[in-house]
Amino acid sequence: MSPEQIQDFIPLPLTLSGCMFHTGKHPFTGSEVYVARSFQERKMQRALLQWRNPKNRSLVAQALKLLNREDLWPEYRKAGIP
Repeated sequence: MSPEQIQDFIPLPLTLSGCMFHTGKHPFTGSEVYVARSFQERKMQRALLQWRNPKNRSLVAQALKLLNREDLWPEYRKAGIP
């Protein structure tokens, strides 16, 4: 699967997803939920979904390094991305 378009999440007010987005916690369990807050984090998430696009190469590398998953880089290269 290689999506060409990805829609950014915009939470609606008075919804569970809006509550989770603004508080960073699950409303029923109280457990922490990761929320990408900065523009750079959202760009990296999009790049990981669109990893086949050569323009995203640097963002994918940055995201994998940030996640301490640089071990996945050889798999990325094996898929035909230089």
